[in-house]
Formats: sequence, C-alpha cells, structure tokens
Amino acid sequence: MHIADYRLSSKVGFGTWVNKLPERTRSPRKMMPPVVNLPSPLTGLRFPHPALPFRSHEPALSEFPVDIWARLASRSIRRASTSLLAQRDARGHPGLRKALADYLGASRDVNCDAYQIVIVSGVQQALYILARVLLKSGDSVWMEDPGYFGAKTTFHNCECQGNPGTLDEHGISIQAGKRLAPRAKGLYVTPAHQAPDNTEYAKQF
Repeated sequence: MHIADYRLSSKVGFGTWVNKLPERTRSPRKMMPPVVNLPSPLTGLRFPHPALPFRSHEPALSEFPVDIWARLASRSIRRASTSLLAQRDARGHPGLRKALADYLGASRDVNCDAYQIVIVSGVQQALYILARVLLKSGDSVWMEDPGYFGAKTTFHNCECQGNPGTLDEHGISIQAGKRLAPRAKGLYVTPAHQAPDNTEYAKQF
C-alpha cells in the first residue's frame, strides 16, 4: 500500500472516507536517488597504538594544561554570541584565521593574511582537499621512500599515483623521480619527518 495511491474524500452529513485513485490519475512515485559512496580522506588509513616516543612532530601531550585550557574555553564560550554558530565563511572562523596569520608571521616569518588560511580538521583532510583541487585522476606525484603513508593513502583515494622516490643525504632523489615518473604533476616531501624513528615507523606499513 502506497499513500500516493489513495485520496481522502468528504461530504457534509456523510463523513470522510478513503478512495483508491484510478491507475491513470495516481501520482508518480518518486524514485530515491542512487547512493554514491565517495572516498573518505581516511579510507584505508591505519592508526597505530600506542604512539612511539621521541617523535619530533608530536608534543608532550601529558604536559598540556588541560585545566587552564578548559577554563579559558569556557570563559570564551560564555561571552560568545549566537552569531558564532551561524554558517559564514567556509574557510573557518575569521578570528582564528587572523590569529594564525599573526602567529605564522611572528614565529615562522610567513608572509600571509587571514584570507589565505583555511581551517581543516587535520593533515588528512588538508591533503585530500589539495589533491582534489590540484590533481586529476591518473596524475602522478613524487613521494619519499620511506615517507608519510597517510599521503600515499590520500593520493590513492583520489585515484592518483604516488611514485616512491629514493632518498639520499639531500632528501628525495630528483633523478630517481624523473626516471620513475617524468610527467608527475606534484611533489610531496616531509623533510621535518626524516628521522630514524620515522623510518622504522614507516616500515610497519
């Protein structure tokens, strides 16, 4: 039984009843759109536990002042207006982006402003957005070997080919990259992560 096949009829003094519509007057049934499974930035990504010690890119989380952070966050939220919840700039909250631009200019000497900053949920989402914007299906990307496995997973999810290149004392080998993928459209390197612990970490994948 489909409700679109029936109609309510009423008449004063007689009441209300349900009539089945003739075949020719029935409303066309709406077809549900097909479900499209888009790849996730995290598809195929594995998260090892526990974290390895002495990782240069991971802070001492046990030393983070959680109590102070909670008090400051609570104070800020109490002072916030409902406009903070409104959907505005898709790049993220303007105040946060300005604070980041000021920090990058003072601490890293990066010449940028808030309009050039986009807030993402993490490195995987950032890589996924960049790959979707800058690369096309089938494009090749030079990568380090060993390198960041999450980047390789992201390029794979975007139907791009991550071509591993050997490392030497200067970093990724340009000659090896030209030999393996001479028409590559991108280069992904992580010089700050080329440490012994990361080399052993990459061998797990």
